[in-house]
Amino acid sequence: MLLAEVFTPDNAVETGFLDLVVAESELMPTAIAFAQSLSNLNAGAHSASKKRLRADVLAAIREGLAKDFIGWEKQFV
Repeated sequence: MLLAEVFTPDNAVETGFLDLVVAESELMPTAIAFAQSLSNLNAGAHSASKKRLRADVLAAIREGLAKDFIGWEKQFV
């Protein structure tokens, strides 16, 4: 999308835009199996890992929002 490049299902998987491509007849069984595999994750550890991986991005977003708010407040209040 960024470069207006057209991807096929196969090269979309290769480039990481898609995780998996399956035949339509295998869609629901594959989705159910994947969902079941996720239910085996340790939810607390999974959540902590995601928060740790995203901490810098979340901090930058919060900082940017705070700066935006100051600017909006000066302009509109």
